[in-house]
Amino acid sequence: MKVLPDQPFHLLIAQGHHEFARANPHHALELFRLLSTVSHRWRSLSIELDARLAEELLNFLQANKGNPIPIKDMHISPATPDIPKTTMGDILSLLPSSTSVERLHWDGMFWDSVGDSISIASRLPWKLLKTIIVTLGIKTTQDVADTLSQCTSASVVKIFMYPTIDSTYHQTPILYHDPAYLLPHLTSLRLSRWTDPMALLLYFTFSSLHDLWIEVAHRDPFTFQTFLNRTPSLEKLVIDESGKDEEDSPDGPSEQDIIDYLAIPELCNIPSFKLTFRDAHTVIPDMIQYNPDAWLLPPLICWREYSPHSCYENCSFIGWGKHSFTDLDLIWEYRQGKIEFTPEYHSRWYNWRDETWNQPEGTYFRRPLGENRPLKCIPLVGPLLLWI
Repeated sequence: MKVLPDQPFHLLIAQGHHEFARANPHHALELFRLLSTVSHRWRSLSIELDARLAEELLNFLQANKGNPIPIKDMHISPATPDIPKTTMGDILSLLPSSTSVERLHWDGMFWDSVGDSISIASRLPWKLLKTIIVTLGIKTTQDVADTLSQCTSASVVKIFMYPTIDSTYHQTPILYHDPAYLLPHLTSLRLSRWTDPMALLLYFTFSSLHDLWIEVAHRDPFTFQTFLNRTPSLEKLVIDESGKDEEDSPDGPSEQDIIDYLAIPELCNIPSFKLTFRDAHTVIPDMIQYNPDAWLLPPLICWREYSPHSCYENCSFIGWGKHSFTDLDLIWEYRQGKIEFTPEYHSRWYNWRDETWNQPEGTYFRRPLGENRPLKCIPLVGPLLLWI
C-alpha cells in the first residue's frame, strides 16, 4: 500500500465484505494498526467493529487523549454482537478529547437490552457535535426528549430508534412544561416513529429549522398545527406513515386523518411537502370521488419515488413543491376539484391496488355507492372518465 506523503485521506475499514477479508479475519485489525501511524492525516473514519478492533480503537483513542487527531467525520458501527458495552461506551466518551469530530454517525442496534442501549448512548458527546445520526434500541419518549435537548450545537440531527427483543413500545408523557425547549442551531431534523415525534414536537422550538422528516407514531393535528405556528422557517416537510403497515403499529391514516392534516392552513405555507402512506395513489382519488369534505383538500400531485431502502421501494407520495421526479414518476394532479392522470399511469394505476380488486380495463372508479356515501360530482379530466 502506498499513501502519498502529507496528503489527508479518508479511512474506511469494513468487515467481511470481501473474499480476502473473510480469508484473513485479522486483516482489518492489521490495516488499522498500519494506518494509525499516520493518523495525523485522517480527515474522516468509517469503521465496522468486532471485539478485537473495538479494543484496538479504544487503545488508540486513549493514547491520543489530549492531543486530538484531525477527524471531522466519524461513522462507527458494530459488525458483531460480541463487543462489550463498557468498551463501546468508553470509545464514545473519549471522542471529544481524542478527535476533532463534529459529525458522528453511530449505529447502536447490536445491543439488545434497553438498559445497555441507553447507558452506551449516554456517553456520546451530544453537546459538542454539529451533525448527529444515531440508531438505537427503543427508549421512552422522555429519554428521547432528554437526548434531543442536549443537541445544543447541532445543525443536523437524525434519530432512528427501533424495538429491541426485550422491549415493548408504550407512549409516555414528557415531563417538560412551557416554554418549549429551544434548539436555535438546528436546521434539519429526522425522527423515526419509535421516538413518538408528535409528542416531542410539542415541547421543542426550532427557530432555524428548514427540513423536517417525521415518521408518525401517534397523530395529533392540533399539536402539529401549534408546532407549525412556532416554526415559520420550515421549508421542507415529510410526513411518513409507511411504517403503519407493520404488525406492531396502528392502521394507516383514515380519510379524516388525511383531511385534518392537509387542511391545516400553516401547512400550505411550506414550499415543499410530501406525505406517504400505503396506497396513497388510490386512496386520494377515491376520497375525492366519495368524501363530501374532499373540497378542503389543497392542490396536490402524486408521484412515485425509487429508493434503495426496501420500505420506500416504489412508494407513492402526495404533496406539492419541487421534487426530484420525471414525467414517468408522476401519477396524477389534483387542482380545483379536478384530478388528471398522466398517460403513463392511466391504464395501470389500479394494478397497484390489492389484487382482490381485479378491475378490468375501463372500469376505473366503477363501484356501487354505499348507502352512507353521499354522491358528490367531482369532474375528472384526462384519460379517465368518472362513472356514477
